[in-house]
Amino acid sequence: MFNNISWSSYVFAIGFVVIIYYAFVLVLFYRNDLQSQLQKIIGRFNQASGSGTLSLERNDFSNSKVFSDEEDQNNTIQELLVNIASSIKKGAYKNFAREEILLSLKLQLQILSEPKEKNLKEKINSFIIAEFKNHCSIHLSEDEIGALWI
Repeated sequence: MFNNISWSSYVFAIGFVVIIYYAFVLVLFYRNDLQSQLQKIIGRFNQASGSGTLSLERNDFSNSKVFSDEEDQNNTIQELLVNIASSIKKGAYKNFAREEILLSLKLQLQILSEPKEKNLKEKINSFIIAEFKNHCSIHLSEDEIGALWI
């Protein structure tokens, strides 16, 4: 019965079974790591193709306008918001403590010495609060938000 099987077909069958087994093990035990690596790859692909540009016109949490068209011209503020959003998402994904995320935000906000527009500080604060609620499920107090600007 086994005389009709060649070594090449035997190696192919065993290799196929081994690949299926390890794929199952990877998916079963390393699902979260695989998802994060896949998201990184997709993010890099989207950035390279240009279709993945981030638009901060609306907040993902409330779908309300954060900045008007006149304020979109200020690239520093847009970069700051992108950095804030990515820091909060990264902190939520890696389960950082609240204080660690707030410290990184405080360091990022030092770039913006004093907001030129009066309402800009409140808009950035509301953006930070919404991002924390959306990604970390953390509700920040007024004292914590105020400590970011010191």
